[in-house]
Amino acid sequence: MKIVSFKSSFLLSAAALLAVSLSSCKKDQSNDITEEDAADVIATTMARPVGGSADDFGEAVRLAKIKIFILGKRWLECGETKDSTFQRTFTNGAFTASHTHNWTVTLNCDADQKPTSLVWTGNITGSFDGPKMSGNSTGTRNWTLTGFSPDPAQPLILNGTVSRNGTRTSKIRNKYTFESTVNHTYNNVNINKTNEKIVGGTGTVSATLKISNGVTKTYNGTIVFNGDDTATLTINGRVFTIQLY
Repeated sequence: MKIVSFKSSFLLSAAALLAVSLSSCKKDQSNDITEEDAADVIATTMARPVGGSADDFGEAVRLAKIKIFILGKRWLECGETKDSTFQRTFTNGAFTASHTHNWTVTLNCDADQKPTSLVWTGNITGSFDGPKMSGNSTGTRNWTLTGFSPDPAQPLILNGTVSRNGTRTSKIRNKYTFESTVNHTYNNVNINKTNEKIVGGTGTVSATLKISNGVTKTYNGTIVFNGDDTATLTINGRVFTIQLY
């Protein structure tokens, strides 16, 4: 199918999760997987209300703020590694999410014993439910957090990867249940130290989706964090806006 020029917008908010507005007419795709489906699933791996990367990044910043540099009390010594597990449950209107986080962190310092980077690895397991999609997944994270200036106006900077594997069930369009594998790579993601929100950065994403009739497709995309609580996702030239918070 050839797609003639059109735009789509994809909004995930507390009022409506994963609503897609299109300005073109298309043939019936009841037996196929589309860019809209990929965008739906990718959004569930990124938005805070459903336990996505925006929520994970906030947890990393809280750890760095409280444990390492802003309060000035060292939880980790230079070169030290620690493990931890915590449960996070989120309820906001029509959204619920519950995830268990297991992580290992290592603090690196310079010759003057000042923190230079926090290396964060670990996994996440959980589920979510919203008005447009529900699901469960397991995932792994491998991040490096830098930018430990005590100046709150200077952002923390995150680089690394996130993988989320699981099942997503759509409540819109064809109401597919997807087996999904979504892999993100994040580049210089700037995170505000005060409100723990993403204010800049880029990324790439690959989403492999399979539905019950055996159809499997992989979509690759690019991500730009806009600094206004949204991210722009581009797949095959089509543009979707994801509401992160």
